[in-house]
Amino acid sequence: MLFATMLRKMGDTLSSYLQQILYNLCETTLEVIKNDYVSYPEFREGLFKLVENIVKYCTGGLFQLEEEKF
Repeated sequence: MLFATMLRKMGDTLSSYLQQILYNLCETTLEVIKNDYVSYPEFREGLFKLVENIVKYCTGGLFQLEEEKF
């Protein structure tokens, strides 16, 4: 939720850091939640809020991602 809030507040100024945020935060979170759809609801909520705020406020950063990371 911290990074979701940061993206909402700072927007495209975090574009250059988006790849590191996604790699370090999203990939590890996905490893935790991908096999069990019930456990860790707070992780799921935070992850979906992060993705929502990336799309809304940091769209420029998405276009800077490598194709495989996108």
